[in-house]
Amino acid sequence: MVKHSEIPDPEIRKARQEYIEDRWRDLSNRQREHTDEAAKYLMVVNAGGAIATLSFMGAMKMLDPIPGARAMLSFFLAGLLLVGLGRALAIYRFDWTFSGWRDAVRLYYTDKIDWEALLEGDMSRSGRFLPSEFVAWASFACFITGLAIAYVDLLWR
Repeated sequence: MVKHSEIPDPEIRKARQEYIEDRWRDLSNRQREHTDEAAKYLMVVNAGGAIATLSFMGAMKMLDPIPGARAMLSFFLAGLLLVGLGRALAIYRFDWTFSGWRDAVRLYYTDKIDWEALLEGDMSRSGRFLPSEFVAWASFACFITGLAIAYVDLLWR
């Protein structure tokens, strides 16, 4: 295993530095884009459900215009809260991934780890993050549950 300072060919050293910079930029951009898009979608659908429920309740001039109105509203609002929690988890995850990459690059440039260890560490940090996935799916489940309650109450009662 060749350490960074022991790479004899300047072209190989330059190629590895470019890879590090590209990977850094790629991690940052992809994480931000995917997190933003998922959060926007979940925020819009749950907020839309809450607004529609509140509008319906207001139009009927009663607290429970249909039997499940409060439950629908509760699920849509819970979905919104989960979106916020998901955003916080995404920020935590991105910070952890990025700081791990930054620390590993520093170790690589000071010859404390080799190229293979740098890449292996990056792969281990880039895996799935189940808490974030769980919260996203739970938010989506809140939306689907709110819709199901509306469907049953409006069409079958």
